[in-house]
Amino acid sequence: PPPAPPQPGTGNPAPFPPHPKDAELISRLPPNILAPRKFQYDAARYDFHTSIKNIICDDDSPLASLHTSPSGMGHTGQNISGHSGRTCFSKRWRSRTDSSSKLFRRTLGLFVKEVLTPLLGVSSGDLVVYQRSPTLRVHFHGQKALGSRHRDYGYKRQPTEINCWLPLTPTLPSNALWSESAPGKGDFSPFVSSGVGEFYLFHGSQLEHYTVPNNSGLTRVSIDFRVIRGDCYIENYVAPYALDDIPRFVRGRGRAYTDTEEEELWRSNQVKGDG
Repeated sequence: PPPAPPQPGTGNPAPFPPHPKDAELISRLPPNILAPRKFQYDAARYDFHTSIKNIICDDDSPLASLHTSPSGMGHTGQNISGHSGRTCFSKRWRSRTDSSSKLFRRTLGLFVKEVLTPLLGVSSGDLVVYQRSPTLRVHFHGQKALGSRHRDYGYKRQPTEINCWLPLTPTLPSNALWSESAPGKGDFSPFVSSGVGEFYLFHGSQLEHYTVPNNSGLTRVSIDFRVIRGDCYIENYVAPYALDDIPRFVRGRGRAYTDTEEEELWRSNQVKGDG
């Protein structure tokens, strides 16, 4: 039987149902992109696995076996803490600056433009805004759940964000992300995947999701990031339930969000520079 879902976290409670102002924004989204769905992609053209492994690994250990690698075993204390951001792998990810970082940026930009844009229901020439730096998750075998049960709306993020969850290793029920299929339904199921070549889209703003303790025998390495249709993006958005008027997730060079136009220009300049 599936494990009982954990209780919702208390650190960032999300209003439910959403504020009427945000509910109106959500109503603009095509219904077919809200519930969790699994998709395939060309792993040779969009080689996330190689570019990410080159950034975070200092040996040839398979990503699914990082818990047995010299670097992974060095995080024994953190393997039971439930935090993925304190490992050497996450630190290498956040401090990436070399050619592998440029390769990843190019791969991500092409993936958003060529794969995600049509899935969001917009044409190839339309703007898509997305998270500039995806979050890397390393969930070791034997580790507690990462984070708590939540909706991303509780972090004062834009309500029209669609989450892309892309595993680089096989996922089983105990090392996968779990999500409900509709807001408030509570019918949680895991994002099971064979790994490279598959990803999920879901409306993480309003769907509760969580992880469970990893007893799969495999380390799960994945990235996740958020995308927004250009016609649903609100410049300098401030959550209506926020206690201040500070926009927290904004677009621009060096900011949280980038977009397909900025990244296409960057790729063009990189080609000119190589020439």
